[in-house]
Amino acid sequence: MLVRGRIVFCQGRCANAGKGGGSDLWMCRSAGTVGMRTSDGKRNLRTRWEDAVIQIPIFKKKQDTCVSMTPKERNGNEEKNNTFEGRDFLEEIFAVLTDMAVILFDLLIYSMIFKMKKNTLLYRALMIGGCGVILVFYFLGVYLWGIPASLAAAIFMTVPSFLLFLALSRHKGSRFLLTFCFVDTVTLIIAFIGRYVGILFQGGSIGAFVVVVVLFSGLLAAGHKRLRTYHILLDTVDSGWGTMAFCTVLIYFFLIFFAAYPEPMIQRPEYAPSWLTFASVVLACYAVFLQSIRKTLHIQRQNERLEREKHLFQLVYLDALTCLYNRAAYVERVNTLERESGERAICCVMLDCNCFKQINDRFGHHVGDIVLCRVADALRAVFSETTEHLFRIGGDEFTVILPDSSPEQTEMLLANLAAALESVSDELGISISIAGGYACTRPGESIEDAFIRADAKMYQNKAVMNSQEAQRTRQSPSDDGPRG
Repeated sequence: MLVRGRIVFCQGRCANAGKGGGSDLWMCRSAGTVGMRTSDGKRNLRTRWEDAVIQIPIFKKKQDTCVSMTPKERNGNEEKNNTFEGRDFLEEIFAVLTDMAVILFDLLIYSMIFKMKKNTLLYRALMIGGCGVILVFYFLGVYLWGIPASLAAAIFMTVPSFLLFLALSRHKGSRFLLTFCFVDTVTLIIAFIGRYVGILFQGGSIGAFVVVVVLFSGLLAAGHKRLRTYHILLDTVDSGWGTMAFCTVLIYFFLIFFAAYPEPMIQRPEYAPSWLTFASVVLACYAVFLQSIRKTLHIQRQNERLEREKHLFQLVYLDALTCLYNRAAYVERVNTLERESGERAICCVMLDCNCFKQINDRFGHHVGDIVLCRVADALRAVFSETTEHLFRIGGDEFTVILPDSSPEQTEMLLANLAAALESVSDELGISISIAGGYACTRPGESIEDAFIRADAKMYQNKAVMNSQEAQRTRQSPSDDGPRG
């Protein structure tokens, strides 16, 4: 065996030299040891493999030329052998602990990052029990049944955990797929970093275990506060998941392929810097993905805030029955126009439904509400270019502001409104008419002054129309009620 440049033979082992072949120097990279295996398969003295560079064939000597040792030398070699055997045992134990720690942390992150379909005791018991079964079968597969670790990870870890959390998770489809591949990729990167650091700094499995535990603990501590944000993203963001899930799946399988083909990366540590560079790019891509989702969430929250503000605006400035602007909006709009209009001519129109009280008394308030809504619809149809200037300022009183409108245009619009209400009257079987008056602002006159003059004209018109309606009612039989 090669120990600091010397070949050493153990007393009594050279007797196998006559049974054929030669002995080879062997190396165990996972345990970080090197030793000699004879033709009968038994292991001899081991030492740290960093002193060995390559497997060196050691040719056996005939039994009669075997190197002889003094009792003191033989006892020293036995003590060294026992020391190395104990260290190898620790290496094997910590190799198992490292694998189990990776699986355990992976399942723990799954349980934290996925939102369960139902947050009940049964679902939690199913999740914990399923994770326990996965741990047990992975251990049995690798360390009892001798299944290769990569194959056991796929059979007893990846597939079962995917099915388990897919069944328990509230979110399916691309959201689940992206989250699962993201967690698995990060776990793979941390596991490789731990083992590579153990080899690089001659810490073996013990160093790998320490690095893995420290990295996962730091990840959980740093990410615990961000899990709630990610849960909000899963619940609220509706777009962008499909494309990112597709990219994540490609990255996930490429990273696994890169780490396992043509040989496991742990057996060719000289390629580790390249793999770690690629892993860093992958993590950067994930960071961009998550930042993009957070930006989407920010935009969505802004839209929701705008919707709430719109709803509040409607509560404050819209009439609930007719969906026209109310008196508060009328006052604010008049004040705004007073500040901005300057010498601009503004025509103000006041409208009032004729005999509306009689409609309520005769047919009921429900029919009265229908009449008001149909009048509002007629106003929107006739004054379609100025719908933001239509207001219901009282029970059956409406007003319209017409910037840059002449008296002739206003007269034509009022005539169109009267024709529209005649159609509504025929449809409902109720006589519906509206009295109107208008006035345009004069130089130096306020909008409110023009409305006062328009209101006076409206009441004059209303008196004439009510008189005509009363005379028509006396001459015609009364209706039994509205049609339709």
